Amino acid sequence: MVVRKFALLLSLELLLIIGAAGQEKFQYSVDAERQFISALQLFQSGKFGEALGTFDSLRQQQPTHQRTTAAYVMAAKALFHLTKYPESITLLVNMLKLFPETNYIDDARYTLGLDYMMLHWYEAAATQFLRCMEATDDPKVSRSAAELFESIADKHMKIESLRRLSAQLARVETKDLVMLKMAEKMSAAGDVQGTSEIVENILNRQQPSSLVNRVRSLKDINLMRSRLKIGIMLPLMKKDPQSPWKPLADDMMDGIQFALSQYQEHHRTHVNVSLEIRDTGRDSANALGVIREFCEDRDVIGVIGPLFSNIAMICAPAAETCRIPLISPTATANGIAAVGSHIFQGNPDLASRGKSMARYAVEQLGLTSLAILGPADLTGKAVAESFSSEAKRLGASIVMYESYEKGASDLSEQFLAIRKAGLPPDSQAGSQEDLSISVTSIQGIFIPISDAEEIDIIAPQLTYFNIKAQLLGTGEWYSPDQLDAQKRYLNGAIFISDFYMDRHDPAYSEFAGLFYREKKKHPSKYTLFGYDTMQLIFQQIDAGATTREKLTEALSRVKSFPGIHSKISLINGRVNSELIILKYLNGDIKKLTEVSLN
Repeated sequence: MVVRKFALLLSLELLLIIGAAGQEKFQYSVDAERQFISALQLFQSGKFGEALGTFDSLRQQQPTHQRTTAAYVMAAKALFHLTKYPESITLLVNMLKLFPETNYIDDARYTLGLDYMMLHWYEAAATQFLRCMEATDDPKVSRSAAELFESIADKHMKIESLRRLSAQLARVETKDLVMLKMAEKMSAAGDVQGTSEIVENILNRQQPSSLVNRVRSLKDINLMRSRLKIGIMLPLMKKDPQSPWKPLADDMMDGIQFALSQYQEHHRTHVNVSLEIRDTGRDSANALGVIREFCEDRDVIGVIGPLFSNIAMICAPAAETCRIPLISPTATANGIAAVGSHIFQGNPDLASRGKSMARYAVEQLGLTSLAILGPADLTGKAVAESFSSEAKRLGASIVMYESYEKGASDLSEQFLAIRKAGLPPDSQAGSQEDLSISVTSIQGIFIPISDAEEIDIIAPQLTYFNIKAQLLGTGEWYSPDQLDAQKRYLNGAIFISDFYMDRHDPAYSEFAGLFYREKKKHPSKYTLFGYDTMQLIFQQIDAGATTREKLTEALSRVKSFPGIHSKISLINGRVNSELIILKYLNGDIKKLTEVSLN
């Protein structure tokens, strides 16, 4: 198939041979002319072996005649069609040595290029096609040689090879073509400076290039890439350095900046990305002003932030209106991403958390009888209701749902109600208060606490009221110090989390070591969220998402991005649908599995 493809290209060169009859200044031979035409007819009918014998005979005849060099070229073409590429090369190289002034030099170099291409000697093939362009006066031959050179350069040549090739060329036109291919490769790799140097050198030259339109187009792309910005909006609290939110925002900023430094270090020819950092404080009006500022700066192709759900909900409509992708690494409220197609939640929302825990409890643990004890605030209700709905959908029953007010320390009323629901209907009236009787019919109890400090209140009372159920929790239970303080009550507790810092994991250990060497501090949960979000955006930029619309489209397709803190999948309504199941066992927090809602 490959030979047949290049046969069409060779037919173009055949026209050169036919049209150049008698142009060589050698002794004219009527017999040589007759034999050449006969062999040419054999060649055109596909009888390459028979044609080769005559062409070989003609090229060796003495004295040389008007068809000597043409016979060399046609013999080489016949050898090409017979897939005898080394023999064709030898013949053409000898011809160019013997007859350096031949009228068929462009034809010879073109055929040499095809021979080298078939042998996968790509740099040699590219050289011959370029020299063919320099030798020919035929626009068709020049265009064909240029197309083949560009195909080889795109698929098989590196920048250094092209640079060597450029130094061998004599004409400005061919040098420009090689330099353009170099610039295109640099641009594709994100080497903004290298691309700019080549482009400006060609455009600023006094003699205009025939490739000026392509060079200008590449310049436009390069200028766009050189101005890529990512907006960062976090409560850095510069006006209130004692704020409890400042350490969280600072840790996230450390992760973002560390991702940038790693990207720059490992991408020697990287897309030039800069950060536009804004301190929003906890002021929603200020945050709204920041997002509007980013909207007006067309160089900002995406925004990381805000940190908190309420601020994210306020900023989302403005971001959607100007069609700029906004990704909050930590906002968990339901409905933020639903504001529009440019809004993303890098952290699972409340509904996802409850649903994921229910799926694990019913499908993996096989629990069918469940109770819920949760905070009475909106967050606690959202998670609990999501858990309840999914558990019921999967066939489990919710025997009791109790809530408590934030700050409550005595939950005896709630636990007694749960005990009552878990005891047989015909039990004595005081049985629920007889704490020597274990409640075992409730297989699991879901407690989505709002703060880790509630562990000290919940754990001992759960044990005191003698409810023998599998404890199921949310990410707020992921507090090693609090768990250890209550470990006699909590061995075997299972909870869902949006992150896991596994110090035994090689990927985490490497990250933590590099981060410590650069920042002289250990990474926190928020460091990981910032780092992973920035890395996620870099991955999309590397794949060509260098505009707002392209970045939006790319983020919408993200599935199972391997973050350090957790996987990230945004294909399910632009909300991360990846969570981790953890278990507190014998004083250690272990990862059991991952749950994906994709």
